[in-house]
Amino acid sequence: MTTYLPRSLLSVRTITLPPGFDWQWLCEQPAIPLMPVAQIAEANEPPARSREGSRYIRRYQVFDLYDAICFANYKGAILNIELTISWKLAGISSPTDVNRAYNVLMDRFRKFMVQRRYPAYYYAVFENDRKIGYHNHIGLHVPNSLQAAFRRWIKNIELEIVQGTTTGRLFHIRLHKQSSVKSQWQWFKYCVKGLDPSLTKRDKQLGKPDANSLAGVWRRETGYVELQRVRIARSLGHKARRDASYTPKHCITNISEPNRYSDWEFERGRVDRGEVIVQLSDD
Repeated sequence: MTTYLPRSLLSVRTITLPPGFDWQWLCEQPAIPLMPVAQIAEANEPPARSREGSRYIRRYQVFDLYDAICFANYKGAILNIELTISWKLAGISSPTDVNRAYNVLMDRFRKFMVQRRYPAYYYAVFENDRKIGYHNHIGLHVPNSLQAAFRRWIKNIELEIVQGTTTGRLFHIRLHKQSSVKSQWQWFKYCVKGLDPSLTKRDKQLGKPDANSLAGVWRRETGYVELQRVRIARSLGHKARRDASYTPKHCITNISEPNRYSDWEFERGRVDRGEVIVQLSDD
């Protein structure tokens, strides 16, 4: 016999039911869409490979990624490294193989940071171009003091992956100073260019041509992707934010454009930690 739970409960990881709970009553409620209990884990942790694929990044994914970056900034970390990976150049082309290679790489990055006693802050976006196939745009945090070691590490990883099979550069990297807030947000705006441009009825009242303009990000077709398009490090995810009692003071659409992509959260974090802030003059 298959037991069912309502989808409305699936966002809760642990469900405690009172003794004598009437399962039959629950299953007879027609207004509640039902789902097998066996699929709860799958619903709470979406599989890396989407069953249907997607053409666009969903709006909630962009909002969540924005909040995750703000959280990193609040913790004192700017995502100052831009990394693009063209997997086809290493002979990796299927969604399954791309996903596996990505997971291995990011697991090794986590270990690289943890061994040096730093948290691993990063996010990744998957795209699928007709010419170059599946590729990633990734934002990472690497402090200035680790950047030389990171360059050596990532070069060794690249050589290990390609093993002489590529005629081009598998990794394209740009390193910025750990205080480079501007480059962090410029990279974010480029990475989420595959945002679904559709506008809601309320959005249309704001006079913007598409959701990309509303959020102040790029717009470009990024291909049909059979993978979960946006990945966020556990250290920046929902649980990490809850455990830190972090509440963003604004979201991507309810703050004025000059402050939306600024050092707002970085400075707020410094204030909350009691760090001394030096006000620089414009002279």
